[in-house]
Amino acid sequence: PGATRCPSGPRCFAEKARERAGLADVVVVNTHLYATALAIGADILPPHDVVVFDEAHELEDIASSAFGFEIGGGRFAALGRGSRALLPDPAAAVAVEDGATLFTSLVAPHTGRSLPRPIDAGFADQLVVLRERLSRLGGELRRAGKAADDGGPPGEDRGRHLRMTQALGHLQKDLDYVAGLSADDVAWVEGPEHAPVLRVAPLDVGAALDSRIWGQAEGPTAVMTSATIPPRLGERLGLRPSSYDQLDVGSPYAYDAQGGQANTLAQFSRDGRLFLVGNTQGVQVYATATGAKVGPYFSGNGLRSPFTPDGRQFVGLTAAGLELREVETGKLT
Repeated sequence: PGATRCPSGPRCFAEKARERAGLADVVVVNTHLYATALAIGADILPPHDVVVFDEAHELEDIASSAFGFEIGGGRFAALGRGSRALLPDPAAAVAVEDGATLFTSLVAPHTGRSLPRPIDAGFADQLVVLRERLSRLGGELRRAGKAADDGGPPGEDRGRHLRMTQALGHLQKDLDYVAGLSADDVAWVEGPEHAPVLRVAPLDVGAALDSRIWGQAEGPTAVMTSATIPPRLGERLGLRPSSYDQLDVGSPYAYDAQGGQANTLAQFSRDGRLFLVGNTQGVQVYATATGAKVGPYFSGNGLRSPFTPDGRQFVGLTAAGLELREVETGKLT
């Protein structure tokens, strides 16, 4: 609810951290927090002239997550349980808590798929039912809050009332957004069968970033660094072609030499063949540097680069205690 409206505001750790950040010359936060601040438009972070995004190749996915939202049955259950003690008659809170089961049954059939556009009439009708339950609870909370203000409630109850009211408003807003999904959004359902989650995210993260930071007249200068900049990153992040400079400073690694060193880690020559054991990246670097053909090898992600020469299968395992095995018909050595 904010430091000035929360009874714990004067001693809140987060509020004290914000105060210290406002006095600092350099503030270090993770990209998730920065993207969240952009998404909600609140003064979570102090005003700043420059922002440096390290590991900038992750910014697109992080911003997509921050600018979207998710709805699961847990949001209904938590709101209903948290509101019960604030109401003289908990019926409205119980109805919202039961909405967790209704919402789960509504989205579960779409698990692993995107929502159809437009959403079907039955789905829309159930959203209306959930929305009406939230509206009823909102009215009960307002009446209870007014009565509590007149009676001078304990500070902790007032803070809980504010938290529940805010949570209800956010959930209402998200349900309304789902009911009117636009072509600029993607909505899908994921998660276990007993607890599916509906996720909504913008299709074009670049446009969202442009409206929140790049296109702001008083916005900060941004520096983005990464050892693995993907193609067209500037375009995908919504940067105008003439608005930024791109600099490739090269790499400190000598890939040819690194590939040669990987070769010497573990090699066995048998019938003119080379057996190489290393991690996935090391095998790929060696193959690129030498032009060698690499047979099937296993990593933590499973089979890579299937290739079976002359009826043999060469398998390198990168699990603990690096092993090498030659698999032949009816024989394992």
